[in-house]
Amino acid sequence: MNDIQIRELIKESFDSLYEAGMIDNCVEACDNTVLIGNGSVFDSVAFVTLFMDLEDRIKDRTQKEIFLILTDIHDFNVGNSALNVRVLIDYIKKISK
Repeated sequence: MNDIQIRELIKESFDSLYEAGMIDNCVEACDNTVLIGNGSVFDSVAFVTLFMDLEDRIKDRTQKEIFLILTDIHDFNVGNSALNVRVLIDYIKKISK
């Protein structure tokens, strides 16, 4: 999967959360959109739902089952206190190869 495909999946997941009423506003999948940390619009339930939704969408698109593991992402995101879309895209590219 490339950056554009992954960003599309993230945006679809954001839209799904909005339509379900889990977040109050539409969210763009910009590189600096914060998923966890200061400035995030996601509460813990919305964040977990986002990850589950992304895993399902990735499986549907690639026919591969992958798991987004927060501790692995943290190791991948050393030195940053927040998780943003850019880091998530890079992580998904790495584990979906």
